[in-house]
Amino acid sequence: MECGTECPENAIRYSPASERDEPLLDPKRNVALTRRGLFAGTIAGFVIGPLLKPSSDENPGVIRPPGVASEREFLSRCIRCAECVRVCPSAGLRPTGFETGLSGLWAPRLVPRTGYCEYTCNDCGKVCPTGAIPNLSLVEKQKAVLGLARIDKHRCIPWHEGEPCVVCEEFCPTPTKAIKLSHEKITVKGTVKAVRAPKVVEKDCIGCGICETMCPVDGPAAIRIFPSPHPSEKPVRHESARSTAAAHRDFRTGFDHQPPASACKIS
Repeated sequence: MECGTECPENAIRYSPASERDEPLLDPKRNVALTRRGLFAGTIAGFVIGPLLKPSSDENPGVIRPPGVASEREFLSRCIRCAECVRVCPSAGLRPTGFETGLSGLWAPRLVPRTGYCEYTCNDCGKVCPTGAIPNLSLVEKQKAVLGLARIDKHRCIPWHEGEPCVVCEEFCPTPTKAIKLSHEKITVKGTVKAVRAPKVVEKDCIGCGICETMCPVDGPAAIRIFPSPHPSEKPVRHESARSTAAAHRDFRTGFDHQPPASACKIS
């Protein structure tokens, strides 16, 4: 209180609270701001929350480069340098978006409709500077299972239209052919047609994706690669991403039966 009496310029004075023009704090305004902040925070939590989910050891529902055995270890080692993306001869390796949450952003994934994992190539493992993608020998790489092919019989030309198409079988690179042609009788608009239709031999499929890339059907391919659970990991349970299990449900009416986990192990 002495500062008011000692100030030589009389710049400080005191007055009763009743003489003030307006209160220092407007309770209504304060409550309104709090409610707005709470509402905005809630909305932001719903939108951003799933993106911030840490990736677990579970398969994230995307196809990783050959030899990757643990999603958690892969993401911890990957520095997002994109060297693997640059050397991929088919342009099949692409940076991941928000499919696996923020923790998986920009890590490489295989997009088979865009490009496949070349059977005679192991360049991605060679150029990876951190070992996130194992530097497998070509023989080892050709045994690494990325996923499993499944045929959508509602889109496949032989199965749906009864017309010949052997593209997926012809391009399959495995020595024993993971796609076989079987003689089938297909009924189309009341007419029975004899045609050779493709079937996936699960034990021989490595999920390279060339069948999906080369499928001549417009739009989504009639044969698609679904990621396989890593040997030491559980089935997909990511809520923030389009999981493998969800993909199987979405196409349940058209695709072949769901592949067993035993067919998806690296041997």
